[in-house]
Amino acid sequence: MDKKIRLKYVIIILILCIVPQCFIAMKQYPLLVGDDMGVISLPAFLAGRQWDDIWRTVAFYGGGYHILLTPLFILTNNPLIIYRGVLLSYVLLEAVIAIIAFYILRHYYQCDEVYASVLSILCSYFTYTKPTYVSNEIVLLLGLWLVILIILKLIEYGEEKRKKQLLSILLCFISSYLITIHLRSSALLIAIVFTIITYYLYKKKSLVSPIVSAVCFPLLYFAAQKFNNIVQSTIWITDGITEINNSNIIDGAENIVKLFNVQYWHAWAAIFLGQLSTVSIMSIGMLCPVFIWSLVFLYKMIRKQELRTKKNMSTAVIIILMSASIIITLGGQSITWLDHAYDSIQMGAYNSNDNPNINFARVFTYLRYFSFYTNPLLIIGLVNLKGNTKKNKKIMKWGIALYCFLQVLWFLLVFPYICNIRSVADVYIPFSIENYGIGYAGSKVYLPAIILCTAFFLLIVLLYHRKKSLMGLVILCIFVIYQYTYYGIVHENPWWDRGDGSYNLMRTYINELPFDHIYVPYEAMAYEFQFLFNDISVNISLPDNDVEEAVIFTNLYPIEGERYWTNFENQGYQSIKIDDNEYVFIKGEKYVQWFSKILEMQQ
Repeated sequence: MDKKIRLKYVIIILILCIVPQCFIAMKQYPLLVGDDMGVISLPAFLAGRQWDDIWRTVAFYGGGYHILLTPLFILTNNPLIIYRGVLLSYVLLEAVIAIIAFYILRHYYQCDEVYASVLSILCSYFTYTKPTYVSNEIVLLLGLWLVILIILKLIEYGEEKRKKQLLSILLCFISSYLITIHLRSSALLIAIVFTIITYYLYKKKSLVSPIVSAVCFPLLYFAAQKFNNIVQSTIWITDGITEINNSNIIDGAENIVKLFNVQYWHAWAAIFLGQLSTVSIMSIGMLCPVFIWSLVFLYKMIRKQELRTKKNMSTAVIIILMSASIIITLGGQSITWLDHAYDSIQMGAYNSNDNPNINFARVFTYLRYFSFYTNPLLIIGLVNLKGNTKKNKKIMKWGIALYCFLQVLWFLLVFPYICNIRSVADVYIPFSIENYGIGYAGSKVYLPAIILCTAFFLLIVLLYHRKKSLMGLVILCIFVIYQYTYYGIVHENPWWDRGDGSYNLMRTYINELPFDHIYVPYEAMAYEFQFLFNDISVNISLPDNDVEEAVIFTNLYPIEGERYWTNFENQGYQSIKIDDNEYVFIKGEKYVQWFSKILEMQQ
């Protein structure tokens, strides 16, 4: 009977995780920037795509997972099927994450089925990088939960030699494999080593099998690095290019010396405050009491011998592993992005969407690097805060104080430098009174989001105080799912407008195109065009002045009309308006006649 009940909840979790996310994934149109193209470069290359000009400009983003999707790129040339197929694979991974979380909550925390189910669904949706575009973060999150599960099993079977050896091998394999997904997982590797050492110092015995780990890990890590080197040398190293963006985890390490310069202290502190405040908004404030609970829990574990049970040791190990990962990742980012933060602060209130260096301000709200480590921490923290004890009431009060402290410091030290930038407010916009897009942010974006999140944070805390923690958890889950859905429907799809007219035109007449080479001088649009049209060579640069025939697609004209039209007109180009924001510049009588004929037929 117990197995049937458990199966019923597993099915409910799968339905609530897979069906809505599949619906959102199937509504997506290809949205590719340099990161996305870097992620799918390996399967595209293995499927025979010739995207040489594109590959010279994108960063390295591993390939350990997406190489498995190569058959999808081979079986079809339809970009919509490929793109949505990749997104659907992420949906399945998120469902697996939810089931792993459910198992851990039931097996190690004896959490009741309903509460564990809601927490598991929350776990599936609580991600900064949503699977509405191509990325590595969902794969990394699954790897993280697998690492946690293996470590919990190592604690459970610590006295059984054979199982301990097998689990140690599995931990070495998963940890090394994550290096092929993204070099960012190096922080997790360091955190795992730190956790193993801490466990040994605390318990006076090894968490893993020392000999097996000492033999397996170097071999597997070497194999992972070899895989990355082969991918880089095969796809990226062409025409004398020897340096690849994102292939070195210590880029920007020279900024360490700047931390001794008082002029950089504000920028350095603002990175931490900005990101910690933003992730608290993303969690509707609940990460703050979870953080307080973590500190209290570890302190009591150190002080009181009687608390050192297997269950508590499992919880302590998760806290240490996640905390170490967060500190290493956020600390590293604060160093490598220090110049961006400093420059953004120097721009002051003039920092806006019109500034060519607007990307610098991302460092204050960009949670992509460390936020997925908060996912397990939030789930484990919430299950431990379930009881309405006097201790938990105090923790909630301290959590409110920490949340308010972060928001006040954020308002004083960060807000003045991002207040005019809407494109870095992606966490705040779902809770604001403005839609996502280009334009000024100001108080209509940030302040309503903070006020709304604060109100519901206090409501959830009140429900916890009144022994209605399940209701509070459901509210939190609804808000997180709302964020996820907002990104999938409101946030991402409007960006398809930047190239949809050109795509529809060329796709309709794909078999009649008189050219096999186009120029797209805007990188984001060029990446999208190359993905959409596999057999056409896309060049990101502008053509040489002496070319006799050329086709240039752009959505920058007439925004930058003087720069484009004046120069091209003098060189013999004609412009044709495709839709409200897209133009094509054509040189060569044959091309001009073809475009004119096609556009006449469409009118």
